[in-house]
Amino acid sequence: MTNGLHDPRRVLFTLKNPPNPWGWENNPDIDTCCHWWRVGMVVWDDGYDYTVYCDRCRAPRCSSALADNDPCMERRHHRGVHVYLSGRFMGQGSSSQMDV
Repeated sequence: MTNGLHDPRRVLFTLKNPPNPWGWENNPDIDTCCHWWRVGMVVWDDGYDYTVYCDRCRAPRCSSALADNDPCMERRHHRGVHVYLSGRFMGQGSSSQMDV
């Protein structure tokens, strides 16, 4: 398991089949979901990009960069503190971390 991903396989998405469909923020399951993060590759007209999203509720991860060795494991636009893969916490908009 790397970067908190449960499945390292790549899933291909296109603009017609996005990993995070329009209105994902309105899905009531995004705040109660036990997220299973997965990597998807989105193919654009001029190239491609990778995204990290929940395989269950389709919400994107707060820290979606694949190169991030200690990503925040919450969904994008979450409330409250950032909870990182390493177990550390950091308040939003804060440069001070809280180790637990």
